Amino acid sequence: MQQRLTSDSGERELDLGRLLFSLLDHKWLILLTVLASFLLGLVYVSCATPVYRANALIQIDKNSSSMLLSDLSGLLSDKSMQSGAEVEIIKSRMVVGQTVQELGLDLLVREKRLPVIGYALARLFNLQDGDIAVSRLSIGNSFTNSRLLLTVQSPDTYQVKLASNETFEGKVGQVLENAALTLLVSDIRARPGTVFQIEKLQVQTAVESLLQKFTVTDKGKDTGVMQLTYEGPDPVLIRKVLDSISRNYLQQNIDWKSEEAERSLVFVNDQLPKIRASLNEAEDRLNRFRQKNESVDLSLEAKSVLDTMVNVEAGLNELTFKEAEISKLYTREHPAYRALNEKRKTLINERNKLNQRVESMPGTQQEILRLTRDVESTQQVYMQLLNKQQELKISKASTVGHVRIVDNAVTETKPVKPKKALIVVLFVLLGGLLSCSMVLLKMLFNRGVQSASELEECGVNVYANIPLSRGQQFQPRRRLTRFRKAVTTNSELLAVKDPADLAIEALRNVRTSVQFSMINSENNILMISGPTPGIGKTFVSSNLAAVFAQSGQRVLLIDCDMRRGDAHKAFGHSSSPGLSDVLSASRLAEEVIQKTQVEGLDFISRGSKCTTPSELLMHTRFTQLLNEFSPRYDMVLLDSPPILAVGDAAIIGKHAGCSLLVARFEHNSLKEVEVSIRRFMNNGITINGAILNGTVERYSNIYEYGLHHHYSYEDRDMD
Repeated sequence: MQQRLTSDSGERELDLGRLLFSLLDHKWLILLTVLASFLLGLVYVSCATPVYRANALIQIDKNSSSMLLSDLSGLLSDKSMQSGAEVEIIKSRMVVGQTVQELGLDLLVREKRLPVIGYALARLFNLQDGDIAVSRLSIGNSFTNSRLLLTVQSPDTYQVKLASNETFEGKVGQVLENAALTLLVSDIRARPGTVFQIEKLQVQTAVESLLQKFTVTDKGKDTGVMQLTYEGPDPVLIRKVLDSISRNYLQQNIDWKSEEAERSLVFVNDQLPKIRASLNEAEDRLNRFRQKNESVDLSLEAKSVLDTMVNVEAGLNELTFKEAEISKLYTREHPAYRALNEKRKTLINERNKLNQRVESMPGTQQEILRLTRDVESTQQVYMQLLNKQQELKISKASTVGHVRIVDNAVTETKPVKPKKALIVVLFVLLGGLLSCSMVLLKMLFNRGVQSASELEECGVNVYANIPLSRGQQFQPRRRLTRFRKAVTTNSELLAVKDPADLAIEALRNVRTSVQFSMINSENNILMISGPTPGIGKTFVSSNLAAVFAQSGQRVLLIDCDMRRGDAHKAFGHSSSPGLSDVLSASRLAEEVIQKTQVEGLDFISRGSKCTTPSELLMHTRFTQLLNEFSPRYDMVLLDSPPILAVGDAAIIGKHAGCSLLVARFEHNSLKEVEVSIRRFMNNGITINGAILNGTVERYSNIYEYGLHHHYSYEDRDMD
């Protein structure tokens, strides 16, 4: 018989239906994983620390401007302060750092528990932590974060242990001070033996930690209103933090405004004596000229030009003051600075035109006009400075800044984190995704045979699919001790215990197929082999032998696996004496034949352990043994070792008239079956048929190959 090996053991085609039915096959695994994920999610949200959120509102007066720039709104292109700059000021170390120091946020105190688990259990069972009040702490001159352990010894005493393992004793209310640290504990509310972890952070580290949970956002576009939010596990502390930040920001704004007014006042006070001196000098020059020229009066035209020139000079002086303030805020390329320069150029051009008109007047008129102009313009500047001086004094005394607190900090009543329902749903989805991924990966990487049609692609006839027997699967294994090696009375053969089992029904189909196959065979010897160990080959051999015997035939089962054969356990016999003893000429054939509980079924075990089973099988004694027993029995069944493990099966198969190959469902790959068949063919042995053992009815197989039906006789009550 020429066998063809044309199966494709590569990729198995997959489709959506097969994937879905594969998930349905593992529904209990998926459900259990989802349930476990659900419970794990519940535990997590129960142990997670609740996080609260506090918020406050601050308004910035967008129309407020510099003292000396109050009339510059027409020149400035950006009339309001940029909110981005204010946000950065709020988050600056100047503001936040002051809050850290006010509230002692650079000092972390917590009761020491087991890492992760201890704190989680404390939250789960609502265990109250002890508390200590640390008023002052400094550890050496370290520029890094420092830690120490404080152990409560009594309500009034404690012990401190530094990272260097130095220990010190201290009392509540008294400063513990030495070269290593300075510590003041003002109160202890904990049981003796309680250990606290105390960590002193650098201010910058504490500020960065605070900013990670602190946000500033604009409430609407161009409203000037900003919302401050802060999150943390302590609802009282987060409210205090926001209130402190709001107050510090407001105070720094007031301080900045007051400092600005002070700088402007210094500038004005510095200019007043100079302008007064200039005014006196101008008045003296004018009086001397009048006395010299006997009180010359100005014409109407000259008076008009004089008024215009005084106004122009006043405008130029005002721009000078504004330029002094703008130069502190902007560069010369800024639009506001450029607008100021453009206005100055306009006034200078107008002054030049006026000067040209003055030059056309008589000399006496020109001089009196010039001197009068100097007096009036200087007097106007002087009066402006006096008025500004009074304004700045009033402004400095009543500085309120351009920021106000609209809403003080309020903590939301419910935690914002964790979102318990969402987290539990995510855990469930993650569990479902994980379990489905495991199932799909298992299916994708599983190359085991899943149907008889796959075996038939290897060019071998499949005699039967033997379903996995639940009775055999959950049967307790019998352990033989040194005191119980004799024959036991209870047979473990499934064919005897449950003849109606589906696996036995399938073996009856094998019996029928074998009988037809052996009609034209050379002898009545049947070999059963397999690719690898652990595929149920001995189960098939022993129960098939029993099925043959139950049909009225005389059957001899020989365990030819002299290395690891265990067929004797199915009959409750010991492993020796047996086949190896006969082949080594230490026992006669008649002495190793053992009766079984099945009528017509005899059995020869593997025998004593030997180191060269292949050589024994190749000896003529093995051929003589088979020639001796073949005429005496209707069927001689040889349970051989796996062909891919050792070469014994190729030796045994030469004596068999019919050979069967057992493959395990989802255990043996098509490649293993192909190689097994090819190895037998290379030794001149034809595999007459295959048996797919341990099949399990799965939804995916039903989807692909259809349903398997079972038909049997059942007892019915007769009327």
